[in-house]
Amino acid sequence: MCPTSHSRLTRTLNAIQTLNVVQVAADRRERNRAARRSQYLRAAMRIVSDDGVERLTMQRMADDLDCAVGTIYTYFASKDALLAELQRVAIERVTDSYRLLVARTDPELEARARDETEAALARLVLGLRFWVHTADVYRDESNLFRALTTRRSRLAPTEAAQTLPAAWQLFALGTTGVQAAIDTGAISPGNAGERMVTAAAAIGGVLLVEGIAHFDPELFAGRSLALQLVDDLVRGWGADPDRLAHASALADALALEGPLVPDVPGIDTA
Repeated sequence: MCPTSHSRLTRTLNAIQTLNVVQVAADRRERNRAARRSQYLRAAMRIVSDDGVERLTMQRMADDLDCAVGTIYTYFASKDALLAELQRVAIERVTDSYRLLVARTDPELEARARDETEAALARLVLGLRFWVHTADVYRDESNLFRALTTRRSRLAPTEAAQTLPAAWQLFALGTTGVQAAIDTGAISPGNAGERMVTAAAAIGGVLLVEGIAHFDPELFAGRSLALQLVDDLVRGWGADPDRLAHASALADALALEGPLVPDVPGIDTA
C-alpha cells in the first residue's frame, strides 16, 4: 500500500473511531438522563401517594433526593409539568394492564359464553370490576388519580393537554365495553360515554369510604360496596337479571384463572 493510501485509510479509521466514541458517550448521557428522570418521577409519586399533591414541591423532591432543586427544573419546567407527566405515565400503566386483561379474557368469553349478548355483558362486568380492584395493584397510581381529582387547583391548560391522549385511550377502552353491551342488547340503549363517566365516578366515590373503615370495617367496606355497585349499575342500565347472573358467574370464573388487574412495569421498576 502506498504511503498516501495508508495515510488516508488511517484518517478514515480514526474518524470512525471518534464517531463511535461520540455516539457511545451520547447514548450514555441519554441513559443517565432517562434514569434520573425516572428517579424524579418515582420520588414525586411517593410524595403524592403518601402525603398528597399539595405537599409535592420541587424543594421537597430535592431534599428527599439530596440534589439541587435547579437540577429538577432542567427535567420539568414546573410542578404542573411534573404532575402532568406523572399522570400520563400512570394512565398508560393502567391502560396497558386493562389491555392485558382484555387479551386474556376475550378469547375465553367467545368460547364459553352462550351467545354474544352474554359475552358482552360478562366483558362489561369484568371491565367495571377492573376499576374496583385497580387500587389493589396500583396503589400509588390510584392515590395520584384521587389526589388530582380532589385538588382545589387544576393543571395549567398546556400541561393538562399533555395527558389527554393517554386519558382518552383509557376512557375509550372502557366506553367500548359499554357500547358493545348496548349494541348486543345486553343493556338498554344510552350514551356509552356518559355511562362510563358515571361508573368511574361512582366507583371512585364509593372506594373513598375505605378511608373511614377503621370506624366500622363492615359498614365502610369500600371494595365490597363498589362490587355491589357494579351489579347495581349494570342492572340499572337494563341488564336482564338472569343474564347478568350467568355473565357474573363467567366473570367470576375468569377472575380465578388469572389476574383481574395484571401487573405491568412502571416507573417504580424502571
